[in-house]
Amino acid sequence: MRRAAQQPSPDGTRSDCGRGPCVLPALGVRLLAYVLTRCTLFSLSTLFSLSTLFSLGTLGTVSAWAADRPMYFSQISVAQGLSQNTVMSVLQDSQGFMWLGTENGLNRWDGYNIKQYRHRGAAADLKSDFIWAIAEDSATNLWLATDGGGLARWNRRTDSFDSWQRPNAPGASNRLPHPSSNRLSSNGPSSNRLRTLLFAPDGQLWIGTIDAGLDSFNPHTGVFTRQFERPGAPPALAGASVFALHLDRRGALWVGTDRGLVRLDRATGRMRVWRQDVGQAAGTGKSAGLCGDEVSSILESSNGDLWVGTFGGGLCLFDSELGQFTTYRNRENESGSLSDNDVRVLFEDEQQRLWVGTANGLNLFDEASGRFLRYVYEAGTEGLSDSYVMSLYQDQGGVLWVGTRSAGVNTWNPRSWSFGHFRPAWVDGTNITSFATTPGSTWIGTMGRGLVRMFADERKTAQRFTASASASASASASASASA
Repeated sequence: MRRAAQQPSPDGTRSDCGRGPCVLPALGVRLLAYVLTRCTLFSLSTLFSLSTLFSLGTLGTVSAWAADRPMYFSQISVAQGLSQNTVMSVLQDSQGFMWLGTENGLNRWDGYNIKQYRHRGAAADLKSDFIWAIAEDSATNLWLATDGGGLARWNRRTDSFDSWQRPNAPGASNRLPHPSSNRLSSNGPSSNRLRTLLFAPDGQLWIGTIDAGLDSFNPHTGVFTRQFERPGAPPALAGASVFALHLDRRGALWVGTDRGLVRLDRATGRMRVWRQDVGQAAGTGKSAGLCGDEVSSILESSNGDLWVGTFGGGLCLFDSELGQFTTYRNRENESGSLSDNDVRVLFEDEQQRLWVGTANGLNLFDEASGRFLRYVYEAGTEGLSDSYVMSLYQDQGGVLWVGTRSAGVNTWNPRSWSFGHFRPAWVDGTNITSFATTPGSTWIGTMGRGLVRMFADERKTAQRFTASASASASASASASASA
């Protein structure tokens, strides 16, 4: 797009259509209505070559994918206008825009152009360009956890920022007493160094800081509440680094810190803490303790499993009924083990697949075998641009976004795996802009080569609609599969 973002389609997704319209004018309104109302739409958030799309593997279990399932990525970096190449966070907002938080600015991508937001000294600017986390509220405004600038809110209506920063002195009069003995209220966060954000269903914003524990914030009253342990309890949050937050389906808040894993009862303030089992410092298997004390990421899967990623200790799966953790770590010379023990991010996609981003590779977990399929940077390929994975996200169109440490963000379309080992002759050099699926067919929007309908038959035949065709007829071509 060399212009404004497309509006979301009726099913909530957005179709990015290049310089031209999504459906060619000569095809008429009826085809457009059919595609919009009868198809399952999904968009590629990056244009890429169809020759890449069709050079992929076949369906099967994760265990069988190692040889047959390469991932081909497109890249967005400083070369495409990104403010900086370390992508700490990725979010698609309710309007369809992609937001990328980096160490040097916030970026909004509309599918074609990037708009940068940075601190330039104005009152309505960001107070810090280091963006750790992004969250959207019910009013469609964005909230940012910045390192050094406190909490920021981007106002969609005014396209400007409001900021909340730590009060000047801990004992100043702007700190308000709270009726609970383990909480303290204020008109600013406990620290200007924020790490993670989480909105609760009641609108409360939970804030993890890098050096001052856990805060909650009421956007309606403007009051911040700092969470403490009860008197006599082991220090789990006071002064802690909070790296991850998760609200489980029962309403409990899980907090990943540099002192272990904390489960907080939001109503009573009571906490339970899990620390590393010293006996499991280097091994795998089951244990009553964590695989590492520095918890980097927390994920509750669709089946209720709680996964915990750690800095240096690998990955562990918590069994709440037995109170045990199962540990997964990198094992030298074992290709099916985790690629690295420094786990940076956990993510479950819409197909309920678990992805593990580490400091040395992206991992796809096969639950049946307990093994991992690894994806790492390889020079001269269309794979990951950097093995150091900082963030993971899936947009409304199903595209997986992989934020890296030094090479921008990579995008990959999971639906490409469903096409199998074939490469129609017409795809070479063709760029695709959007997809739609109907029973037995896949519709492919291209840039400059019309609308293509792929049939799910053994010959992989294709029918093309072009602007020169009449509204009721089309020129068609059959493309036989080639290996």
